[in-house]
Amino acid sequence: MKRFWGLGIGFLMVLWVAAGAMADEILFPWVVKSPTISTIISVVNTDEDGNHKKLHFLYRYKKGGDCESTCEHADFYVPTSPNDVLVFDAAGNINYGRPLFGDSVLLGKYPYPIRTLRNIPCPTRAFLIVENEGADDTLYGEAMLVELATGAAWGYAAYNPNGEGDFTRDRFGEVLAPNEAAKMVIMPIDRFTTRVFVTPVDNLTAMKDDDLEVEVGFYYKDGDEFLSGFYGRDEDSYSLGGPQSVVCTGVFDVADYVTEIFKDVLSVDAGGGEGWAYVRVTSHACVGKLEFNVGSTKLDGTTIPGSTNNFIWLRGTPTDVPVLQPSQPSVPPGCCCPN
Repeated sequence: MKRFWGLGIGFLMVLWVAAGAMADEILFPWVVKSPTISTIISVVNTDEDGNHKKLHFLYRYKKGGDCESTCEHADFYVPTSPNDVLVFDAAGNINYGRPLFGDSVLLGKYPYPIRTLRNIPCPTRAFLIVENEGADDTLYGEAMLVELATGAAWGYAAYNPNGEGDFTRDRFGEVLAPNEAAKMVIMPIDRFTTRVFVTPVDNLTAMKDDDLEVEVGFYYKDGDEFLSGFYGRDEDSYSLGGPQSVVCTGVFDVADYVTEIFKDVLSVDAGGGEGWAYVRVTSHACVGKLEFNVGSTKLDGTTIPGSTNNFIWLRGTPTDVPVLQPSQPSVPPGCCCPN
C-alpha cells in the first residue's frame, strides 16, 4: 500500500488511542542496530476495520551495550489498511529505513525526516512495541537480524500477549516468571559464544514509560533447592556467582558469567565440553540465547566453514518452584558486548 513514512526518533511523540479504546499489541523484544547489523522488521495487520488507519510504533532504546544503563523513548506512526504487510530495516542500514521491496512511499507530506535508529550512535539495542486500533490477535510480526558482511542471520516471531495491555500474560511460554525455571544448554565456550538476550516485561504503560529491571541467573538443583551454578557434561554441578541485572533490555555472554576456575569444564581444549543450567528470573522477562561463532568452527574433526547463528527463545512453564527473590547481583566483567 502507499503510506506516509515518518520515523522521527526523539522528535515525535504520538497521542494514541483514546482511553478505553480497543487495541492489539505485539512486542519485538530484541532489536539490534550497528553499522554491520540490521534488524528487518515485518508487521502484518489483519484488522479488517477500514476506519483504523494507522499503526503506532514505540521504541525503548539504549546507546551502547551496558546491561544496567537506562533506555530512551521514541515513537512514530505509519498508515495501514486491512491485511497490510510492512517490511523495513529498523537499523536504517538498508534503504535508509524506508519500506523494502518497492512498497510505495509518499514523500514530501510528512514534516519529519525519514529515520529509524539510523542516527542513534552505535551500537544500539532496543525493544519495539507495535499497536493497532483493532481487536486482540490482529497483529503479527517477525524479526530477522542480519550480519551484513557475512549474511549470517537469526530471527523470531514477535510476541503477542494473551489479552490487551499486559505483556506478562503469555500464550506459549514466551515470558519467564519468578515462579518458573527454564532449561538452557551451554555449548563449549571455546567452540561457540553463547549470548543471553533479556528484556523485562510488564503491563503496557510500564513498558512504554519505565526502565524495568530483572535479575537473570543460572542454577542447578540440590534436592528441591535451586543454587547458583550449572551442570557439566559429567553431571556434576558447579557453583557460580550471583545473578546478572538487566535494565530495559540487554545481553551478556555465558563465558563472562562463568568464573575462571570453572571455565575448563566448558572448554573442549581443556578436557571439558558442554553443560546446561536452569534459568530463572526475579520478575517477568523475555529471555533467549544466541549461539554463534566468527569464522569456521571445528566440531570433533569436522570443520564447518563460515559463520553460525542459532537462536532459541527460552520458554517458561508454570511449576511449583519457589518465587525467585531479587538479590544484590555481582556483575561479571565484560558484560554486554556491543555486537
